[in-house]
Amino acid sequence: MKKTIIISMLAGLALSAGAQNMWDAYNYSQTNYLGTARSVGMGNAMTAVGGDLGSLTFNPAGSAVAGYSQITLSPGISIASVNAMGLTLDGDKSPYCFGDENVNSKTKMIFPHFGFMFNFDTHRTRGVKSWSFGITGNATNNYNSELYASGENMHSSYMGWLSTQANGINVNDIKASNAWDNASIPWPVIVGWDAGLISNTVEDGEIIPDQYIGTSEKIFPDGTMGIAGDLSQKYGRLTSGNKYDILMNFGANINDKLFIGANLGVTSLDYRYNEYIYEAAVDPQDFDLNFDETAKTYFRDMRSRFALDTDGSGVYFKAGFIATPFSGLRLGAAIQTPTAMTIKESWSYDAYTTYTDSQWDASGGTDYPGTSTYHFRTPYLLDAGIAYTFGNYGMISADYELCDYSTMRFRTRGSNFYGDDDYAIQNEDIVAGMKASHLFRLGAEFRPTPSFAVRAGYNYTSTPFKDTVNAARQAVSAGLGYSSNGSFFADLAVRATFMPDEFVKVYEDYLNDMPSPEILAKTKKWDVIFTLGWRF
Repeated sequence: MKKTIIISMLAGLALSAGAQNMWDAYNYSQTNYLGTARSVGMGNAMTAVGGDLGSLTFNPAGSAVAGYSQITLSPGISIASVNAMGLTLDGDKSPYCFGDENVNSKTKMIFPHFGFMFNFDTHRTRGVKSWSFGITGNATNNYNSELYASGENMHSSYMGWLSTQANGINVNDIKASNAWDNASIPWPVIVGWDAGLISNTVEDGEIIPDQYIGTSEKIFPDGTMGIAGDLSQKYGRLTSGNKYDILMNFGANINDKLFIGANLGVTSLDYRYNEYIYEAAVDPQDFDLNFDETAKTYFRDMRSRFALDTDGSGVYFKAGFIATPFSGLRLGAAIQTPTAMTIKESWSYDAYTTYTDSQWDASGGTDYPGTSTYHFRTPYLLDAGIAYTFGNYGMISADYELCDYSTMRFRTRGSNFYGDDDYAIQNEDIVAGMKASHLFRLGAEFRPTPSFAVRAGYNYTSTPFKDTVNAARQAVSAGLGYSSNGSFFADLAVRATFMPDEFVKVYEDYLNDMPSPEILAKTKKWDVIFTLGWRF
């Protein structure tokens, strides 16, 4: 049966760090719009509405709708709650998977929006009646999340899996001073050797230099290799950072019937990823080890950790219009070019192993961080919207956004987006595995009095992965607004986002008859945003 969201793997990511993949492309491209409290409260269904600075992310023409200048500031709080539960591949609990249920919550202060807009009246009765210029910043993603899971495993271990990745590599190459520069040796294998997670196998008293065994394993009398005893396993993953768009906006009001606008956008990406696998002997006496002919000790515990830091920036252009064919009805549309980004990554590993006799404890880590700088092109975006206003009593609006993730591309610096052999495989994977995502936004605003407003919104985002089903992201929102008789106004919004189920593979399957531990993660995100604004 197809999974509902892509599988993320500690082992898969660690071995391919610096070699970008389809998941990285999606992670750096996907949007989870925030903005002003009014926009969020209405489900960000603002393409045909305009007037609010949060709407400029969706349609640059929104600045021309407002017949006044304004400045807005929007602080907030973001809460990510992750329910993690261990499952087998067929969905049943099992002693060899992470069976304990854990709920993790991470709270962070955010600043999803700021902006100012100057409106200039041309004092004309026909043609361009006013034009606007402004700068605004809106958050387009929030990466804050924490996942933790634990359980007991009597069948497999990370150390056992790591030994399978080392098999075939001569130990002298692993121990060489230039091993970090040898592309054929995964860095986790080097760290695992230094930290005592793996060692060479021995046959008839002779060391086999290119065959390995995990510290948690032993060779049984029948010649098979397997885990020596029960292990207590823990997995943790922590992500943080934001994606933010700074927009330089121009807009024009033509006869109060057609509003046009354009954005020059600058994207800033800040992404931090940390994950670890921890294993401890339930009974160390099951894991006896001989380091030489006289020394004997027992395995106690180990931890392996991977860290990735990503920073990126890029530029794009967006243009749009809002038309009012007759009183009450508004139609809007906008198109955004792909963002041309430059991304810099650095990554590192560290690990340790401890024993009942601490003199044999070992640790290791990367001699220097791995680094990579490359260019990346995000998908294009198409936005369309319709809104209807009921005089001064309120409005309803609906948006549709198309984002074709199959058009994402990696490339090396100095090359074009076509014929780049360095990323040919990754780009082919994107074309084969990704598709267009469809985002539907609905919003409503009701004004019981001229000074107060009540808002509600709903979002539905379809999956962009061809091999997944039932992986939609949904969000519901609500908000309140106050507008004084003078220049001051204030808005409050609360949004709950329900992320698709995610299956996390702790390390890849390496046993023929036994799947490795797997975690089902259910994530909910809560955002509370408060906007303060002044019109002048």
